[in-house]
Amino acid sequence: MGFKSAVACLMVGAAAAWTPLGPNGREYEKQMKSDLYKMRIIKNEALTGDLNVLANATQKVSSRCSSGNTISCDHSETHISNRWVGYQVPLGTAPKGGWPFVILFHGWGLMNSEWCWYAQKNWNYGLYYKAETIKKLLDAGYGVITPDSSSELTYWDTNEEEYANSDLAKWDKSKDHAVVDDLVKHCKDGTFGPCNTKDIHAMGFSSGGYMSSRVAVNYGKSVFQSVSLMAGSYYYCYGSDCSDAIAKQVPSSVWDDHPPTLFLHGTRDGLVPTDTSEIYYNFIKNKGVETKRLTTNGKDHQWTANAPAQILAWVETHSSSKN
Repeated sequence: MGFKSAVACLMVGAAAAWTPLGPNGREYEKQMKSDLYKMRIIKNEALTGDLNVLANATQKVSSRCSSGNTISCDHSETHISNRWVGYQVPLGTAPKGGWPFVILFHGWGLMNSEWCWYAQKNWNYGLYYKAETIKKLLDAGYGVITPDSSSELTYWDTNEEEYANSDLAKWDKSKDHAVVDDLVKHCKDGTFGPCNTKDIHAMGFSSGGYMSSRVAVNYGKSVFQSVSLMAGSYYYCYGSDCSDAIAKQVPSSVWDDHPPTLFLHGTRDGLVPTDTSEIYYNFIKNKGVETKRLTTNGKDHQWTANAPAQILAWVETHSSSKN
């Protein structure tokens, strides 16, 4: 059963091989819906009542984002390939050649790109650390792009069963291949501001982590200088259904072109087991790919507190603009 089929079963209450937090999948989904409703109310109240305060604070600290227990990042939005896309560039003058950029692929489970730019520290799923990651990137001189997936369940096409194989050419027919191509083209055309198309990076969580693997494998270092995967693994995996079998069928030239890869994972992840990222990490390490893997003890399927600093450091290490 593929990712789409498994999630469809979850949504109608049937048993599925791949469900959030294993047998507690339905409760997980119910909790996320409840949290999303509450978070939307809190966000709307904050943005209508305190927007001027946040804007003034942003100007004073020379950042696109507020700080403290609430992070709110000023950003623009557009639609590309019929997707909502949020984006922002750092304050100041762009370097020669344009800003380096990071594309963030959101995770499955109702938390689309809207929830990249605003979060409170007490929110579940580590969403605060996602917003903090964006803040750190912007403050350090990196533009950020946050596209939406096309599915109603907010997962990426790489989780579709038809793409879970070693025939990488099949990906060219996917909607998400088109959106990645369009994002790079719009970057080159200046839609997001001055953009250095030779210095683009990817990061993603959960389904977005799998999507980050997808762009690493299908586009390689010619497009992405580095990738960061949180709670994810190979582009063809979902949940505990993950092994090296397909990876071993992929031509070795693909792994030779695989961008440097950072893995971050909670040791108690009940949705994407921690050992699945370890399998991927060990495989590409043995292939000579520069890689690093960090786990956070006791954390479930969530953005972890070390993500903002670790992702920024990884991107900076592999940024052609900074080195």
